[in-house]
Amino acid sequence: MPTKTELTLKFPNGILGFDQAKEFILHAAVAGSSFLWLELASQPGHGFVVVAPACCSPGYAPDISQPDVEFLGLQSADDAFVLNIVILRPTGEATANLRAPLVLNRHTLVGKQCVPANVSTFNIQHPIQPLAAAAA
Repeated sequence: MPTKTELTLKFPNGILGFDQAKEFILHAAVAGSSFLWLELASQPGHGFVVVAPACCSPGYAPDISQPDVEFLGLQSADDAFVLNIVILRPTGEATANLRAPLVLNRHTLVGKQCVPANVSTFNIQHPIQPLAAAAA
């Protein structure tokens, strides 16, 4: 992934619940944290927390379908950058959705929310360290 303070990511098909939004800004949620903030470009302040799966689920290997690989223009696995949407609960617990990753082409910054072929092997509420604890 290029090193910048903010990246503009394009999701031509939108993201579940944000079907009309096609551009998002990715930036740090909290300095020094592995959590990121994916914000709607058209509505600053609206978005969600995401995390790279390596931070919460070592060995995570979603099997992305060939149509999705072609849509994203991925030539190899190294071209892909994967993020998972995080749910922060009022209790302080946090979970990551491993069943519907955001898969991006790290060169074009075009992404798609994908359902991996091996989706049944992943948890939709994978427990992770909460944001406040991760930033400490």
